[in-house]
Amino acid sequence: MRRENHAAALRFDLDPNDPRLILAARTQAELQGAALPADRRRRLLSLAHRLGLRPFDANLVIAIVQDQARGGSEAGPLAERLRIVPSPGRVADPVVAADQSRAVAGQTPSLAAMALGALLAGALLWCLLRWIEAG
Repeated sequence: MRRENHAAALRFDLDPNDPRLILAARTQAELQGAALPADRRRRLLSLAHRLGLRPFDANLVIAIVQDQARGGSEAGPLAERLRIVPSPGRVADPVVAADQSRAVAGQTPSLAAMALGALLAGALLWCLLRWIEAG
């Protein structure tokens, strides 16, 4: 009984609606052996973007599926291997997560953005004053 509970806890099943699994299934359907023509890769990357996957993560999913098609299945079942790819919306880096939460909360923009805004406002003011003086 304990062994079965332990095995169930270690299962790596993904939700059938998981974007990583959807992209993997579509990739398997698009493969020609283990090769993936460029036009099909572009379509898969477009699908991945619509599913919310970053380009790097989408290419990683494609590479995992291609590796499995080449016979590199010693690393485990596909669903288990896909777990190394972050799911959309999940950020592995805490610094990036903090930056994203600040941006979502609408906090102060970066110093570079404020400087650019001030420079643009100054240029527009200068143009307005030149136009008034000429008129």
